[in-house]
Amino acid sequence: MQTERLRVQGFQQRLLGCISQGTVNGSFYSIMSQAVVSGSNFVGGIIVAKATGISDFGVYSLIATTVLALQGIQQALIIGPMLFLSEVGEGSQDRFSRYCVLQVILSVPLAISAAVAIEVFLHQWSVSQVLGIVGVIFFLQLQELLRMKFYIDLRAEKVLALDITNHGLRLTLLLFLWWLEFLSVSSAFLVMAFAGGVTCLRAVRNVALQPFRTCVDVAGRSFRYGRWLLLESLAYYLSIPSYLYLSSVLLSYEATGGLSAAISLMNLPNALVLGVMNLAVPMARRKLLDEGYEAWRSQLMGTGTMVIVTSICVYVGISSVGSSLLGKVYGSEFEKYGNLLPIVGVCYCFLAVNTVLAAAFRIAHAPEVGAVTKLWSSVITLSVAYPLITLWEVEGAAAGLVVTSATWVVIYILYIFRGTLGAAKALEQKFQT
Repeated sequence: MQTERLRVQGFQQRLLGCISQGTVNGSFYSIMSQAVVSGSNFVGGIIVAKATGISDFGVYSLIATTVLALQGIQQALIIGPMLFLSEVGEGSQDRFSRYCVLQVILSVPLAISAAVAIEVFLHQWSVSQVLGIVGVIFFLQLQELLRMKFYIDLRAEKVLALDITNHGLRLTLLLFLWWLEFLSVSSAFLVMAFAGGVTCLRAVRNVALQPFRTCVDVAGRSFRYGRWLLLESLAYYLSIPSYLYLSSVLLSYEATGGLSAAISLMNLPNALVLGVMNLAVPMARRKLLDEGYEAWRSQLMGTGTMVIVTSICVYVGISSVGSSLLGKVYGSEFEKYGNLLPIVGVCYCFLAVNTVLAAAFRIAHAPEVGAVTKLWSSVITLSVAYPLITLWEVEGAAAGLVVTSATWVVIYILYIFRGTLGAAKALEQKFQT
């Protein structure tokens, strides 16, 4: 009894400590914000699927996957450096202004190139679709930059307000067009671009233009840090998204739509993982700077364990429901792809572990580990994707997702045994400079 009482008291003290640091409140806002984003993407996908059919939903999913994958380039060259590189005496607004200018310079050619590539690949050329894709890429990345600024400031409530405004407007317009029977793949992306533009342009009105020399210096520092993240992002294209692209080429847009629906349904609980980790990363970095290696390690292990265990329980619960769930959510034509849910669920269990491990290595200033991990997984993916899909069709593509995500986790664990994370202790002084 005495031991149990001491455990309860210890838990209460830790809980009070979290509250005093704002962890509980911040995590609540962060999780709610990610729930808004994931929920909006999920519901928006359902609206498009019901309005356009399974084949057009496959096209929509391919474009959406490309748009989200391009955020990896932004994460490498803009978000990561803004989060982990700061100068002494540099204010949050000054840092944001500098990276905002770089973001605009990066996003314009990136958005135009991606739109042209998507149109050529899909053999569907329309002005509205190109404008929609360009707008979504540009404003989605600008909004992500603004969200990260608020996370760095530990103002997660501002992130929540921003996401509610953007995604609330997006869903309202999508529902309105669906009601008018005017919703298509092109108009869906135009709606997303419009909602993102309204939100971002108002939010960044106080950004100050930066001298050219300053932008060059910041760009140089960002690239030196982010080159490994950029390599990781490019290698990512040859991993998870490859199965969607190959399924559309080797099978059909319908198969891609069914696999995308299963992925979207399983991605919904991922709001918990991303919501917690979005705030946990800047907090863990502060913990490392202020209290040292052991405090950082303890916090990240505790947060990561909670996220991973909870995620596994949720994914197992969804997978156990069976094939009827997919049909009830997206429509009867999707029901035959319900057997993909348990397979994709295993993939997302590995992805939850991967999210925590990737964050740890980035905080430890070892971004090269992520690049090596994605490069090895891309080699494995390119080796197994074609035979898996040709032998087992869409089920083989889903199994390939498991192979790729498991590869990431295995390689990260190998680096842990090599002592890479332990090297963070020796780098504490470097972090402070």
